[in-house]
Amino acid sequence: MPCSPVPLAVAAGSKPVPSSSTVKARHWPSGHERYLDEIGELIGRPGPPDPAAIAEVRARYDIQQLTPMVAGPPR
Repeated sequence: MPCSPVPLAVAAGSKPVPSSSTVKARHWPSGHERYLDEIGELIGRPGPPDPAAIAEVRARYDIQQLTPMVAGPPR
């Protein structure tokens, strides 16, 4: 099964780690890994994330944000 690296800001609720992490998960329907890639690119840019660009990606993948968006590692 392919793995997608998940930025710490996306893996809400996880404990911060000193290095990068990989989450192995199965998603149905497929394509969720592309969503994570696109969100990772948006939040990995310098400066604050663009909420409109993130909303557009979420709408394209039919994803609803249930928790507040927080830039940076989990607290």
